[in-house]
Order: sequence, then C-alpha cells, then structure tokens
Amino acid sequence: MSEPTGTFLAESTPVPQAWLRTVLQLLPVGVVIVDTAGRLLAANAAASALWGQAALARMQLEHFGTFEAYWPGTGRRLRGEEWAVARTLRTRQTVSNEEVDIVGKDGARRTILNSSAPLYSAESGLVGAVNINVDITERKATERAEFFVSEASRLLAESLDWETTLKAVARLATLEWADYCMVDVLGPDGALHRLALSARDPRRQSLLDQTLPFPPRADSDSPLARVFARGKPVLVADITPGWLDAVSLSPEHRQLLEALAPRSSMLLPLAVGRRRFGIINLVSASPARRYTKRDLGYATEFARRAALAVESARLYREAREALRERDASAAMLESFFAASPVGMGFVNQDLRYVRLNKVVAENNGIPLEKHLGHTPAS
Repeated sequence: MSEPTGTFLAESTPVPQAWLRTVLQLLPVGVVIVDTAGRLLAANAAASALWGQAALARMQLEHFGTFEAYWPGTGRRLRGEEWAVARTLRTRQTVSNEEVDIVGKDGARRTILNSSAPLYSAESGLVGAVNINVDITERKATERAEFFVSEASRLLAESLDWETTLKAVARLATLEWADYCMVDVLGPDGALHRLALSARDPRRQSLLDQTLPFPPRADSDSPLARVFARGKPVLVADITPGWLDAVSLSPEHRQLLEALAPRSSMLLPLAVGRRRFGIINLVSASPARRYTKRDLGYATEFARRAALAVESARLYREAREALRERDASAAMLESFFAASPVGMGFVNQDLRYVRLNKVVAENNGIPLEKHLGHTPAS
C-alpha cells in the first residue's frame, strides 16, 4: 500500500508562529482571532479588506454592535450579542456558516457566511475565539438574479393581460433586484406612457409616484429614448449628476430624480425583432448594489422574455378582436338576410342553392329546404 504524498507533521512537532502567520495571511477568507473580552489578537488581510483595520483594532464585546449587519429575510440589524463570535465566547459553542448581510468598510453591502469556534489552552481553558467570514456576495447575487428571471417568467406565462403582468413583474423586481423600477410602454399615439412605478421603500414610492407625468420622450435624444430607438440594453454602472441632467424633462423632474438618489441603473428595451414597444428601467439606490455586466446579462434575458410575453398577448388580443368583428359582421348579415323584403340566395360554384331566404321560397311556391342543392332553373 503506497504512502500518501505531501508534507505531514507529527503531533509532537511544534509549529512556528511565523508559519501560522503566513498561512493566516494566505487564506482567501477573513479570519479574526479575539480574546475572551472580544479584543483583537490577530486578523488576516482578507478580514482587514472586509472590515477595515481601524474597525478591527477597536474590537471588543461591548462594541460588536457597531459592526453593521442584518439578518437575511427579516432585514433586522444584528445586536452585538447576536454576532457568532459573541455567542461562542458566551456559550463556548461552535457556530457554523451563518448567513449575514453586512456593510463593509467601503460602504458596500455584502453577504457572508459567518462561523466561529472557541479556542482553548491546556493551562488556562478558554482563551478566546476564532471567527471566519466567507464572502458569498457574488453567489447570492447570481441566485437572486436567477430567481427573479425564473419567477418573472412564471408570472409572464400565467396571464395574457400583459399590462397587469408587467406591473406585477415591476413589484417583483423591487423585492430582489432593484430599489425601484419604472416601466414605460408605447401607446397608440406613438408616445411612451408610464405603465408601472414600483419601489421597495414606501417613502421612495411616494416620490416615485410623482414621476408619473414624466415618461421619456420617444422622439428626444435622452439616454432612455436612445435605448428605445436602438432596442439595445444599456448598463449605467454609476449614475452621475450629468446623467440626471440628460434624462430629466424639467426642473421639477430633475429635483424628483435627485431625491430618489439613484446610484446604478439598467435600461432594458421591450422589443421583438424590429418592433419596439417599451422600456424597463431597473434602479439601485444603494451604494452596496452597483450593477455589473453580469447583472445586465440576466436583466436582458428577463426583458427578452417580457417582450415575447407582451407580443404574444398583443397578437392574442388582436386575434380575439378580429373574431369579434367577424362574428359581428356575420350576425349583421344574418339579420339583413332574414329581414330583406326581396328574395336573396347564395349558390355554390355549380350554381346550386346553399342558402336562401323565405322570400325566394314564397315567390317560387316551393318549401325553402327543397331549394337546397338545386339550381334556380330547376
């Protein structure tokens, strides 16, 4: 039996502190070691990048609450004693892979898996705890995007009332992907009209509702009008004052946009082939959520599915209208045919009766049904 390859140390072999420090710094996850009072003993580069050296240096149990973090789902902020490492120091229990949304040193919101375990020495018993932070922000962003596209597709497939469905999709977007969403659609007059306005925060919703009179002008040269005209999605990773100037239609509109505090945006045309009929504008107002090209890829797929659903609903509506018009015309013809004071009949290519009114039958003195299949001459 062959021996395993690699480097091994016997249990009795002392590990130099320099080795441990090197390993600690090379780890791609954040590692923080604290004493029993929660004071910093050691932290690696990944932890410093996440939290900042100054914040870590001030660590102690009574200050844990100053680290900004939220429980996923409820959005409630963590109290100091709820941090995994605080609970480990209190209970001496290991906490594994607890998902937490944090605000890091750069103000960006991230999602981490937070774990902690007690540290003991043979002489003193509990001497502290180690805390591990694994940044899963990108993975969670992908999961949220995939969920949104899947759920939006389900909503779009459930109904042929595309106006109501697009409003529901706008609300869904604000649950997972955007702080607010605007949907503008092309009307019969050739102008864009605001169909849906949805914001995650009720206070922002009241501001957003005031933008109802300001849909983009399809015939202008604004960034939104260009997206509509070209039918190509656009990523605005960082919204600047100049960009707000370019999309605003009046001083009042400009003030509303500034109050909404947009940070990043994705402009998505609703288009099928060369036919364009609207724009979806997804907006992040959080410094923690800056849209990326990957986000735009998911958003573009969502907009493509939305456009196909709208087009299918439009064709269905037109087909139903054509059937109604046909049925109305047939009913009108039937009424005229039956009420006509003169004889009327329809013949096939062999000049045989297929339809006639009672006036023809009365004039010929032959029952109506006996005319069918015969020529007028017979």
